[in-house]
Amino acid sequence: MMNNYIQSYCKYGRIIRYINLLSNGTIGSQELLEAIDYTELTKNIGGFARLKEAVSSTLPLDEPEWKKKIGYSLFEQVKALETEIQSTYGDEERAKLLYKLSDIHEEHGEYSKAIKNVLQAVESLKNKMMCAEGYYRLVRLNIFNENFHQATNFLNKLQSLDAFTGNLYTKFINIISFLLAIRNTETFITAFELLDKVTTFDEKDNWEFGEFLSFQDIAIYGTLIGLLTQKHQTNVIHLINNSKFRNHADTVPELVILLDDYKQNKFSKICNDVQQLEKYFQFNLYFNQSINNVINCIKRKCYIEYIFAYSVVDMNVMAKMFGDSLMTIESALEDYIYSDVIKAKIDAVTHTLNFVDGDERYHAYESALNAVTKAINLSQEIVLKSDAMFDF
Repeated sequence: MMNNYIQSYCKYGRIIRYINLLSNGTIGSQELLEAIDYTELTKNIGGFARLKEAVSSTLPLDEPEWKKKIGYSLFEQVKALETEIQSTYGDEERAKLLYKLSDIHEEHGEYSKAIKNVLQAVESLKNKMMCAEGYYRLVRLNIFNENFHQATNFLNKLQSLDAFTGNLYTKFINIISFLLAIRNTETFITAFELLDKVTTFDEKDNWEFGEFLSFQDIAIYGTLIGLLTQKHQTNVIHLINNSKFRNHADTVPELVILLDDYKQNKFSKICNDVQQLEKYFQFNLYFNQSINNVINCIKRKCYIEYIFAYSVVDMNVMAKMFGDSLMTIESALEDYIYSDVIKAKIDAVTHTLNFVDGDERYHAYESALNAVTKAINLSQEIVLKSDAMFDF
């Protein structure tokens, strides 16, 4: 099943995932052949170069004949178009030719060259429709080049012109906004709020954005962000009982089980259900959290949801509910008390947690959830350092 899952992505979105899988050594020779065939099918010589680099230490690849032919044809096309551009002086006419040249470079996986072409095109353009087209191209190309800071800048510019274009790019803007939001824990709430805009009642075969995220990715990462940041009741409304979201989620068998167990508060099963999603993480490019970090944070959040349902918590019962040892439960609750997340006392004889009289339960509950949610920010420093290295 998972070997076929990569087919839910298209064009460079599929190629870059092949590259990641090869770099991690998680696919074999058959998948390598599929990857090479796909780069030939899409004429992506840049993608083949990256594939070759990914496996160079274990399996040196010869330059295939198709790449040589495409390379020669590309050289001739570029040369002829550059000559035409040099003799064209009108801004709009010149921009159209530069966009055409950008298309040629993009098709063949030369994204840096394509970016340069588009930047030249929009430099002196006054036509708003053509500027919007340029910004759209620059968002896509910078994502392919993993330059997310620049992608964000051009997305903002595109958004400022979208109304002028008759909302031509609205769906694209929402999808890319979601993609960028799931990269950063500080914008997880934004990603959750975008779910209604990025989900659809369409069939998954009609999904338009496989270059970036699959139809199933929306549900997988939308669910995880919901479990990490939202209350149980909110998730029941916006995820579990939302037919548009379920149109995506129901295509992922593991998600169907997770959402059902979550709705029924089957705490001992929820974390194991999340663990079953790990197989999809091998295709993940944008959700910058490890599955173990996600599981730990969701478990802590479930602890909070559970204990605030009672004024006195029997920790033996809680341990059975979560499938944890009594020692694990006691340690976690002690940590909440010592870090001032909750106001309570533990009775070591009866193994119960007793909330302090006069505790404002609602505000304490909100504070406790916020404290647990903040835990996921610890890994974000790695993401920010990565962005600093690649974005320029």
